[in-house]
Amino acid sequence: MDNASKAITLAGSILIATLIISFGVYLFNRGVGVVEWFTAIIDERTFSIINSKFNPYLGTSVDGNSVKRLIDVIKAHNISHEGVTIIIKARSDFGSSFNPQKSRGTYKTSDDFDQLKREVVTGSAKYNVEVTNKVGYAYSEITITGK
Repeated sequence: MDNASKAITLAGSILIATLIISFGVYLFNRGVGVVEWFTAIIDERTFSIINSKFNPYLGTSVDGNSVKRLIDVIKAHNISHEGVTIIIKARSDFGSSFNPQKSRGTYKTSDDFDQLKREVVTGSAKYNVEVTNKVGYAYSEITITGK
C-alpha cells in the first residue's frame, strides 16, 4: 500500500510539472506573437517618419526646383541610411521637360543624382513625382516623369 501511495504521488507530481511546463510554453509563444506585433508597428511608424521627408515633393505638378530639392533629400537619405536606399527613375513620357539626350533613366549614386539635377531637370518645368516601389514600408523607388 505504501508503494502505491508513492506511485500516485509521483504520477501526480509529473502531471503537475507537465502542466506547468506546457503553460510556460504557451505563454512564451503568445509573448513572441506580441513582440512580433509590436515590432511590425514600430517598423511601420519608423518608415512612416522616414518617408514623410519625401511626401511634400510627391504630386502631379511639381516644379523643377522642388524636384531638385527632392533629389538632395534622397541623396542625403541614401548616405545616412545605407541598405535602405532609394533610386530615382526619370521618364519623359509626356513631353520635353527632360533633356532626352542627357537622361539615362535610372539614377542610383550621388554622382548620378548630381548629374540628374544639373543636366536633366529644368527649374521652371513641371513634373509628376510618385513612389513606384516600396520594400516593406520603405520607399525604394521614386519616378519623376516630365510633363
